[in-house]
Amino acid sequence: MDTRKPAGNMLAMIAVFIGVFVILIAFFVLNYTQLLGTHKQAQTAIDAAALQAAKDLGRVVITGEDGCHFGVVGLVDGAPKNNDVNNRGQIGINTILATIRLDGLIAKELGNQTMAVLVAHDLELAKKDSLVLKAKIQGALEGNKVEDVNGNQFNIKDNAATVYDANAVRLGKGQRIGDIDIKLGYVNSPQVFSNVPVPSPNQLAQVNAGTTIVRNNKTYYRSYTQINTDVFGNQLTFGFVASADEPSLLSQNEFSPTLSAPKLFY
Repeated sequence: MDTRKPAGNMLAMIAVFIGVFVILIAFFVLNYTQLLGTHKQAQTAIDAAALQAAKDLGRVVITGEDGCHFGVVGLVDGAPKNNDVNNRGQIGINTILATIRLDGLIAKELGNQTMAVLVAHDLELAKKDSLVLKAKIQGALEGNKVEDVNGNQFNIKDNAATVYDANAVRLGKGQRIGDIDIKLGYVNSPQVFSNVPVPSPNQLAQVNAGTTIVRNNKTYYRSYTQINTDVFGNQLTFGFVASADEPSLLSQNEFSPTLSAPKLFY
């Protein structure tokens, strides 16, 4: 049975259920850039390859062997190894950050100084894990083989090329000329949200209209926005990346490359 390191002990205190599928966003670029957003059925070989790349990104994980502090961490929440409930499940980086922030709010309300210290410590570890995950994803997009939660190796670029070729043949487009390029970037629409729900009640969540967005009568953290949290005078800062319930496609003008991206983790 998988066990967690003591440094991540705060995550065991609060269970947070978040419908997160995509956090960091990779974009398949061939004739034009595909993004993640409102669901759209794949109608071209490029669409199909982009969706395959997005799905594969959700499979990329980091573990203790990578220096990860919170077990098996990926872009999204996922099933445990071999679907065995005795193993630890794949946990998304947004879920980790949201749980730590919730623990900080609880620590302040309870007046628990020890809990507050552990929250600050866990936040620093989560930031380190986010950088390790980003590096692993970037390597995967450049063609490196990576592993999923079950230890299965896969290559995102090869999988995208296979899906593209299969769909190109089906659509009568002929043989692909050239290589596939996958870019890491972010959605630049002001209406994009993190799909991470804000703790209730809002008056105790230390949020305002600038840090949240309401969808379907639910309040979520706004993506790529610094969210300050006062825990006994200690100002902790959080940032959540855009996320969706499933990989899908948006237009090219809503994509910005990583080099011009805002800070994703603070």
